[in-house]
Amino acid sequence: MLSFAYLFCMFRAAEGRRDWKLGFRAAILVATAPTPTPNSKMSLPQHERRQHPRAQAEELPLHIGDETESALRVRDLSQSGVAFFCDEAIPMMTAVKVAIEMPGGDLIQAEGVVVRCERLSPAIGHYEVAIFFQSLNPGALQVIQTYVASRL
Repeated sequence: MLSFAYLFCMFRAAEGRRDWKLGFRAAILVATAPTPTPNSKMSLPQHERRQHPRAQAEELPLHIGDETESALRVRDLSQSGVAFFCDEAIPMMTAVKVAIEMPGGDLIQAEGVVVRCERLSPAIGHYEVAIFFQSLNPGALQVIQTYVASRL
């Protein structure tokens, strides 16, 4: 909080100018603005909004729907979703079924929605797609947790 002496000095400095009222009002606003403390709700924005850690998973093949011929390349995996590279854009909020082949022979089958689809380069028709999991097959959550923990 600014002291009365500081406000008075700002008022006296602005007194001779025609816009002294505006300067004085600004000084009051600055003086009364709340100052964040370390324990207050006002804090610096956090860069990481994710609830679950994610791990690079480029060696894991991913299949969309019933497609079994060609596997897509996974970028990263977490308990809440998966990001992968695709040759075609998938519209936002599209419901999809995916299958991810995990090391050790486990197969994760999940249903989710597309929450991000970004073109990687204007010259190349490749997209990065992110899916938020809505449901996983039984035991898949534990398999993902173990995999992510082993990669951190």
